[in-house]
Amino acid sequence: MQKEFITYGGISKLLYFLQQKDKIFYQLSCKCFSLLSDSEEHLQLMIDQECLNTILISCLRTKDIDVETLKEITKIFINLILWRKVQPENIETICSLADIGLMV
Repeated sequence: MQKEFITYGGISKLLYFLQQKDKIFYQLSCKCFSLLSDSEEHLQLMIDQECLNTILISCLRTKDIDVETLKEITKIFINLILWRKVQPENIETICSLADIGLMV
């Protein structure tokens, strides 16, 4: 199911959702990115398409992030570590994600 989602432009739709002002779109997008990050291949696609930066920017724009969304962001951060995707070029973004995810 995830392969079809990726094949038919799912990541670009999630990035579009992150830019919407309605909180439900933001929550849905973070949940989906979190689920996708369980797969090393999909996590690499997220890194390649700079999804982490978009998530970060959206978090900073959002005034009231709920606890569930913070948990999903933390899960993405944990998966980055588990899949050993922490590279010098994305360390600042990853640290910022961790900071936001641990705001609870």
